[in-house]
Amino acid sequence: MQENGRRGGRPFRHQMDFRGEDMRVLMNKLKTENPEEYARLQELRKTDKQQFFKELRQHMPKRNNGNGELWKSERECRELVRQIKAAQNEEEREKLVAQLKVKLNENFDLMVSNAQERIDMMTAKLEEIQKNKDLIISERFKSYLAEEFAPTMPPPRGKKGPGVPPPPPKPQNP
Repeated sequence: MQENGRRGGRPFRHQMDFRGEDMRVLMNKLKTENPEEYARLQELRKTDKQQFFKELRQHMPKRNNGNGELWKSERECRELVRQIKAAQNEEEREKLVAQLKVKLNENFDLMVSNAQERIDMMTAKLEEIQKNKDLIISERFKSYLAEEFAPTMPPPRGKKGPGVPPPPPKPQNP
């Protein structure tokens, strides 16, 4: 795990990832709809990449993934469980159990809805990538031929590194 809690390293520049595709789509949109801002960001990209990405994120549409609702509902379920455990009589307990079952059904529906939204979003991104196949391949081709391209790939997971030979076999006693 990295410091930021994510697994794996930063993707190579030549690799296609959805965030990179989002950036390209946004920059193309800015190029046509707001050429002045596009030019300003392109210049900023050359001088201060960190600031460029910070400002670019501000142009990205905010995603409402509905997790706030789900987390709130989960907290309510935990509170109901606490109340069930503390219930003084069977009638109160049964009432709380019924409320918990209703809330769990709502949670399930929220989870399914959130999953469907993510699937729809990823499907749209995949379609956009497939539509831009020639452009993406052309960009990757150029990056492979560019001087700044790192010619080596990272080692496979669990391996010591590229070019590191395996340890010699242990001698067997006859």
